[in-house]
This record gives sequence, C-alpha cells and structure tokens, in this order.
Amino acid sequence: IKSLGDTTPRGAYWLKTHPIQKTEAVGSIVDVVIKPKYSTYTIDDGSGCMNCTVFYSSQENSKLKDLSLGDVVRVVGGISTFRDRREIRIEKIAPERDPNALTLHWLECAQLAAEVYSKLSPIHVECEEERKKGRCSSKR
Repeated sequence: IKSLGDTTPRGAYWLKTHPIQKTEAVGSIVDVVIKPKYSTYTIDDGSGCMNCTVFYSSQENSKLKDLSLGDVVRVVGGISTFRDRREIRIEKIAPERDPNALTLHWLECAQLAAEVYSKLSPIHVECEEERKKGRCSSKR
C-alpha cells in the first residue's frame, strides 16, 4: 500500500497502471487504539505497519474485543488517507487460524505482482491502442 501512487478522481490509488480501491492484508496486531466510535489496529505484515480503522456501533464493538495484540488477522477494506498517512478502512477483520496464512498471503501477493500488476491494466492496453491511432492522450 505504501507503494501506491496518487489518487484517481474516483478515489482509487494507482499501482503501476492499475487503479486500486480495496485491499487485503494479513499480519499481526502490534497496536490497538479503542475509541467510543472506532478502533484502530496497527497490523504488521512483515513489510511494514499499516493502520486499519473500523467504525462501529455498540453491537460491533463486542465482536472486536476478541482481538488482541499478537493475533494474526486478515483485513479487507478500502484504502484511504488520514492525516497524510494511508490506512485501510476495515470492512472485514477476522483472526487467522492457519499458522501458514501469512506465508500463503505473501505467495499470493508475489503471484499477483508477477501475473497482473507487472502488466498494463486492460484500461491502459485499450488506451495504448487508441494512442497509436492518435485518439488517446493519457500518459499513465
């Protein structure tokens, strides 16, 4: 997430030529801040730490009390910027029971990087074809 580029007009971030709005992370909880309306979990996935914030009602708060420092969790959510730092706005957070979850997630990320993100996105493939015909001026 740290390597994402600027935002698009629709709130996505650029990862090379791919617009990214949501992400999934697997890591250990290294810090927890619990407030009346939200909780922020700092997740360390081995490449660095990322703040992950969830806003909740009182019912949702009780579900999150089962999470504690050192737990390995899977977080799914949208990417946002708060106080000039990128964070994940949690849509789903769950403890990982599989001791190999972090390693498997790293392998999935490496595969995505090699097979998807290292290539032009379909949007840019189409634009490259149009640029050759003189009909597209995008430089991304």
